[in-house]
Amino acid sequence: MRDNQEGNESEDRASRLRERRNQVQQKANTVSESTDGKSSEPTESASSESDDQSEGSVKDERIGTYMYLQESQQKELKKVYNQIKAEYEYEYDTEFEKNRQFYPLVVEYGIQSLDSLDVSEIQERLESFTDSADRGGYKRD
Repeated sequence: MRDNQEGNESEDRASRLRERRNQVQQKANTVSESTDGKSSEPTESASSESDDQSEGSVKDERIGTYMYLQESQQKELKKVYNQIKAEYEYEYDTEFEKNRQFYPLVVEYGIQSLDSLDVSEIQERLESFTDSADRGGYKRD
């Protein structure tokens, strides 16, 4: 009986996968038809697809970038995120997302900060950063 139940679960999963594949194919066909000029008006599925994309996963919208941070840096980043998140959500009554909002801010303002430095200042920062890391800490300016 158990084998029969497992067989039914496999068939159910296969049919769900098949149905999902068909839905994706239909959406792709709808989008290609509207871009080929065969369809003058966007279809329901094409407009709902663009709505889904605007609220979709940040993982689908952006490129994943991975960093290796020292433990002290990771703790500081987490602390700053949690502080900003709490203040932002309290003030604006809306969610503050780590991957969609916080990390891009950190990168953008970090890049701007580096742009204002010459190479000797960058070297000084690297040295102080390395010295601080050797002592097990991270110093924010």
